[in-house]
Amino acid sequence: MKSYSGKEDIKKNLPDILSDESRFSLGTPETVFFPKTLSDVQEIARQASRDHVPITIIGAHTGITGGSVPIDNCIAVCVSEMNRILRVKPDGNDGLVLTCQPGVTLEEIGRFLEAPEKWPFPVEGKELLMPGPWFYPPDPTEMTAQLGGTVATNASGSRSYYFGPTRSNIDALSLVFSGGDTMTIRRGKHPAENGFFKFATDQG
Repeated sequence: MKSYSGKEDIKKNLPDILSDESRFSLGTPETVFFPKTLSDVQEIARQASRDHVPITIIGAHTGITGGSVPIDNCIAVCVSEMNRILRVKPDGNDGLVLTCQPGVTLEEIGRFLEAPEKWPFPVEGKELLMPGPWFYPPDPTEMTAQLGGTVATNASGSRSYYFGPTRSNIDALSLVFSGGDTMTIRRGKHPAENGFFKFATDQG
């Protein structure tokens, strides 16, 4: 897993991660990680929890609200290398569900849906997309945004008036908790009881 440590090294080599489109900044991380796998993210979460260091998740920096702007002395996690479309499966309602890593951009999703046969990487079930065409319903207008950022902000676009914002088009979320535990939450499977949710992580 690629990483950078030391504030001066980070300022020199990664100046773009210190602010978003608003040009707002808060500080410089102590370490910046570029995970590629779920196990990489778990390792980072365990380290941060053990050392009591806050984490900032960084995507494409297309936002203007400061959500991906690192604070001073934090651990920054850039998801740009977690950029694969993993699989396609039926949703049970004449539609399909894509399983993606958080760093894939909306532009890449659009290109994949338009011509899955030309996609250069293996995607399980991509034959279900042929013949097409298919499209990503929420259609946030910033196509260079990464999927994880649009999920975090519940992004929407012109088609959201009909299809709903990003939130309405999520089938499941795979989560990594602060201690490294994992869990996948599926739509409709974890109803609230008296205002509370009860669930167990994959590790119990």
